[in-house]
Amino acid sequence: MINSILCRRLSIIILFLFTNSLLAQEKSLDWNSIQVDAILKNNGNLLVSETQTILFNGDWNGAYRQFELGLGQKIHFQSIEILREDGKWETLSNNSVDNIDSYLWYPIESMVKWRSRNPFDPVFNQKVITYRLNYEYEYILNSLSNSEFQLDHDFGFADRIGSIKSFSVNLSWEDNWDLCHGNDQVWSKDFNQKSALTIHASRALAPGDKMIVKLRFNYKANASLLNQRSVWKEYAIRILHFFLLTILALCLSALIFLYCKRKGFFAEPVEIQSWKEFESFLADLSPEEVAILSEKGLVASWMTRLIQEKKLEFSSKEKEEKILRSLVNLELFREEDQTILKELFVEDKDTISISELKSHYKKEKKSYSLYDSIYLQYSASLVKKNLLPNPNSMVSKIINFLFDKIISKFYIMIPLSIILFIFHWLFIDPIMNANAISTGRFAFFCFAFAFSRILMSLLVDDHYGFFDLRHNRVKYFHYRYLLSILPSFVIFAFYFWSLDIHLELYYTLLGICVFSIFEYLLNTNPIQQLQQIEITLKALALKEFLQSKLLSDETCDVPQKFAAYIPALDLTHSIEYRITSLGKLDCLYLIPEFFENWKAIVEKQKTASSSLRSGSSFGSSSSETSTSSMSTGAIATSIGLGGLFAGAGASASWSEMSNFSSSASYSPPSSSSSSGSSSSGGGGGGGW
Repeated sequence: MINSILCRRLSIIILFLFTNSLLAQEKSLDWNSIQVDAILKNNGNLLVSETQTILFNGDWNGAYRQFELGLGQKIHFQSIEILREDGKWETLSNNSVDNIDSYLWYPIESMVKWRSRNPFDPVFNQKVITYRLNYEYEYILNSLSNSEFQLDHDFGFADRIGSIKSFSVNLSWEDNWDLCHGNDQVWSKDFNQKSALTIHASRALAPGDKMIVKLRFNYKANASLLNQRSVWKEYAIRILHFFLLTILALCLSALIFLYCKRKGFFAEPVEIQSWKEFESFLADLSPEEVAILSEKGLVASWMTRLIQEKKLEFSSKEKEEKILRSLVNLELFREEDQTILKELFVEDKDTISISELKSHYKKEKKSYSLYDSIYLQYSASLVKKNLLPNPNSMVSKIINFLFDKIISKFYIMIPLSIILFIFHWLFIDPIMNANAISTGRFAFFCFAFAFSRILMSLLVDDHYGFFDLRHNRVKYFHYRYLLSILPSFVIFAFYFWSLDIHLELYYTLLGICVFSIFEYLLNTNPIQQLQQIEITLKALALKEFLQSKLLSDETCDVPQKFAAYIPALDLTHSIEYRITSLGKLDCLYLIPEFFENWKAIVEKQKTASSSLRSGSSFGSSSSETSTSSMSTGAIATSIGLGGLFAGAGASASWSEMSNFSSSASYSPPSSSSSSGSSSSGGGGGGGW
């Protein structure tokens, strides 16, 4: 009993598998015949009507035909017709494959699909349907000489799963063409008349077989009437366009260079001869403004000025926390300083330490930087004096808004992406399809172009500090010129890759290329910063004069009122050199921690020097060395300045000021966690 049930079930399974196998075998698509009627026109185009008689078996939706194009060749698909039972041809509707007797042309893939059956209709059973595909090839001929051309074309399509029982090509040509003698390809040929011939396949074509026609023609008329195409000539023209664009960019860059040279952009700093001239050059520039121009010592110059004015006290005793103390009421400070101090002395305190400052802003969950606070106020004063370009221009505001409010907010990117997708689908996609450019290629181009622009903005250097004025003024022009043509490489690669784009799109790309180059060169040119460069050159002249005084063997005569300009002009190391190498303490009055007691220290130095001389008077003649060459470290230790020379040296206090700023800075943590053949034609066809 059990065995009989088991046998019955096995029989059902075997029958089911066998039935499915039969059904699978029944699905097939073959061609009873394909007849191609082709006309070689006087302009060199090939007009084709391809009649396919298809035998459907199984649940096919319809059929497709894919065209394989050679380099530089084009195809213009016109229509599909179906042969009705009454013997009349009816044109299928275009732009959809949702309904029976409709087709869709895919220009990017050079493929056409048409529907022959709805999904829920009965499957085909030996169903024969005849279709006629109408299309025209452009640039189909290969030039052998000025008047001789070759047609080397596969009228079939080897990429298919079915066989073709009968294949014939009826080829005719218009008056300007003559068939050359010596065409020795073997076919079954029927010559109907002087300007036509019929070519039959000698046997049925199995999957993978081709129907190649190779003929030579002589062109009797003027060759200028031919619609010819030289791919390499087109590529050469595009390369020439790109070369001309780079020359144009070079000319623009050269004009900017010459204009800037005429305006004194490459001038050298003048030589200052006296303190009166020094003060005249300084004009109304504050130490903080000079520090911004030189890009050095901003915090130290600000603190030094306020300590010198006895409005601020800075305590940095060894092994104790650094403390800032306000010595006067807030109203007695400058307007810029009041804003800075309100953010610095939190909770209306008169004193502030690093730990208190960081704790306060941590509790408030706000970012804080003393350097940024000072820079914001004093750079604004330079902008008012037209010595710095306005950072709040309309372009800067738009860019900052895009990055800060949109791109940095991921949740806003989602609806933005949807909007961009809809825009692409409605407006961009039809243009790309018309130019046979895939969405992926276009998206990659957009990404590469945007990336090149971002890279340009990141790499550009528009600083004009002392070092840049000395070494980079000419280099910046070369650097910016090379950066300006960076997006052009992306555009050039895109239209070099996309050979068949229409002229309208081609010139649009060239326009984008020109705009990108000109916009970048004009936006980053130093013309708008000429006043900043002029005043920075003056500041550089101030530095060279002050440095010559500090490095001189003569007695230091730098007025104390210029002490705050020493860190601003990056001269703290010159102070250190004067003390440690030249053995001169006559500049101590310029260092903030010795503003009050520098005279006592100098007297102490004289006493220590006398003691060292008397102690070394016995011995060899080498003891007759001058006082200036004695151990400055020994003198410093004897008068209690050993700590001054250890570590940061004479600039220790200025270093402590800068360290206070960097140590007291606070930024709230981010909310996000990190963690084959040379013949043209061919292609494919079949069902879908």
